[in-house]
Formats: sequence, structure tokens, C-alpha cells
Amino acid sequence: MEFICRKSIKGTLLFISLLLLTATALAAGLLTKGLKKSYSDTKAVIAKIADSGSSGEAVLLWLKEAPDANWLASGSKKLQEYGYDRHTETVWDAKFRAERNQIWLILAAFCTAALSLLYLLYHLLQKQGFQKNAKLEQLLCRLQDVDPDLPDLTLEPCDAALSDRIRSLQAQIQSDRKNAHAEKEATKALVTDISHQLKTPLASLRMSLELLSQEDLTPSECREFSDSCLRHLGALENLAGSLINVSRMENGLISIHAKAGDLSQTILAAVNRVYEKANEKRISIEMDTHSCPDPLLALHDAKWTAEAFINLLDNAVKYSREGSRITIRAERLTTYLKVDFIDEGPGIPKSELSKIFQRFYRGAFAERTEGSGVGLYLAREIIERQSGVLYARQRKDGTVGSVFSVHLMIPRENLQNC
Repeated sequence: MEFICRKSIKGTLLFISLLLLTATALAAGLLTKGLKKSYSDTKAVIAKIADSGSSGEAVLLWLKEAPDANWLASGSKKLQEYGYDRHTETVWDAKFRAERNQIWLILAAFCTAALSLLYLLYHLLQKQGFQKNAKLEQLLCRLQDVDPDLPDLTLEPCDAALSDRIRSLQAQIQSDRKNAHAEKEATKALVTDISHQLKTPLASLRMSLELLSQEDLTPSECREFSDSCLRHLGALENLAGSLINVSRMENGLISIHAKAGDLSQTILAAVNRVYEKANEKRISIEMDTHSCPDPLLALHDAKWTAEAFINLLDNAVKYSREGSRITIRAERLTTYLKVDFIDEGPGIPKSELSKIFQRFYRGAFAERTEGSGVGLYLAREIIERQSGVLYARQRKDGTVGSVFSVHLMIPRENLQNC
């Protein structure tokens, strides 16, 4: 923009200079032509007066009123009779040349002064442009350092848009720097969390394999260490699967399409996936739909909603004591269908209820239990991407345990009381 403005100013000044030179030359030509005619007429008048022997009164009259063309032509003819044509040098021709030179000198001086002013104006504008460029360079250098305190720009008038562009660029650079810093910190935290999650099962697996390499083990000890290896390999497999799902979810590679469907079938599919783990700890899973009869219609993606429910149930089985019970209770609200997953585990402290859905977060109650720390994070991501809500709370009936509540929208065509 600055370059365009300077180029435009230079072109304008050059045009004005050419116009001034043309006007000066034209004015000099017109003035010279008029002066030449005036002196030629004067010589003709003198010749006519000398030939006619006119009285003083007639001469005074001719000085007040210009003689007509015929009278001037007669005077010019009389001059030619005496050998004076337009090329004959007279005192009046010398006067004419002197006046003509004076006219040209005055116009040349005027033109020179005008051109000098234009040249000075151009250099002043150019100097101002250099100052603007220096200021712009300074601003750009400060932008590289992301200096938030940029002075107001006074680049008038063609630099108003440039001022806005610079401030827009400043805001963009600051935003990009902040995002890059946040992404860097998030990546560092992610690497640290993954390393921490891999450390425990890998160390246990290594120890079990080293013990299996000993030759004095009994068959029962071999089975015990083999089962330990399989258990830790399963933990690594679950962690890898969870990390893959997290990566796919955050990069938009997982498409979730919510549509009307029977949520009881989705719940049943999730229960079947965790039934074996629950049975090993003699934990019963019960479904309570007395407050809202079948069908449990809700807008949801059956596959991924079941995945979220699996994570919630697996979490409940993992932290519940042996012989306890997990209750799944459905309740119809005004526009949502609420599903509560109620366990009889150790419960979650109030200070951690808002943190447990963070990626890789593991509370104090979970330190002695294997887990990846991404199950609840994935569950909330899945539910929220279906315009749903997932939150946790403590049980209000005075018993120990936690309640994870899922809210999913009811199809518009089914908005009637249960």
C-alpha cells in the first residue's frame, strides 16, 4: 500500500510538472506573438504619421484609439516603399527582442521556482514515506516479539487499511503463539501421562517374565506368572485401544450420528460386554425401568453410546467391592431421558467430581487400581457429541458409592409423558 501511494504521488507530481512546462511554453508563445504584433503595428503607425503630415490633434486621437486595419496596412506599405520590410532591423525590433527575452526570463524563473517546489514536495513526501517504512519495520520487528503495546499508527490517508492489517496480524500472531504454546504444553502432558500409564504394566510384565525364566519354578507358580503376564498384556491392550480412540476422537476421525432408537438395547449390549468381569467379583447388574416403561426412546448413536456405557460400567465394576450391586435406572424428564449408573464403590470426593472426566486424570481413590485414566474422558466426549450430558455425583441415600448420570435427548415426535 505504501509503495502504491508513493508511486501514485510521483506520477501525479510528474504530470503536474509536464503540465506546468507546457503551459509556460504556451504562455510565452502567446505573449511573444502579441508583443511582435504590437511593435509591428507601432512601426506602421509611425510610417503613416510621417507620410500624412498629420496635425498634433490627429496624432493624439490615434494614440487614444487604435487605427483600423486598412490604416495600418497603408503604413506598412509606406515602410516597404522606403526599403523597410519586416526583416529590416530598427530600434523597435531591438526593443521587441529585449521585451521578449524579459518575458521568457520571467516565465523561466517562474517555471524553475514551481518545479523546485514540486521537487521539494516530492522529497518531503518521500522522506515521510521513508519514515513510515522505518516505523512499519519497527512495528513488524515488535510483532515478531509479540509486543502487545503497539503505538497508534498515523499513516494518513492511504495507510489506514495498513494500520488495520497490522493490528489484525498482531492479534493473529498472538493467538497462534498462545495456541502453539498450549498445544506444546498439552503434548508434553500427553507424553508424560502415556509414559506414566505404560510404566506400571510394562514393569510388572517384565518382572513376571523374568520370574518365568527361572528354572526352579513349580507348575502352579508358572501358571500364576503366566496369568500375570496375560493380565498385564490385557491392560496394555486396553490402554492402546483407549489411546487410539482418544486420538481418533480428537482428530475428528470418529463420526457419531445420533438417531432415534431404543436405549434399552444399547444398555443391554454394554452390560453383556462387562458381565464377565462383574461375575468374577460377584457383582450383580440390575436394570430399573419402573419409573419409565419400554421402549426407552432417545436420540443416540447405538455403537458409540454403548462404548460410553461400557466405560461407565467397567469403571463401576473396577472400583466396587466384591458381592456388591450396580443399578441402572432410567427416568423420563421433560425433553431428556436420564440414565443413572449407581455403584456401591468407595465414592468420589467432592473435590474430584469435576476432574475425573479429564484425560488421564486418576483420583486418590484410583491409585491402587489399574486403569488408563481415559475411560471417563471418552465417555463424556461421546455423550456430549450427541448433545447429551454426563456428570457424576455422590449417592444421596446415605450409602457409599457414586452415581454417573447420562442425559440423552428424546425424539421430538415422542415428547409425551411416560
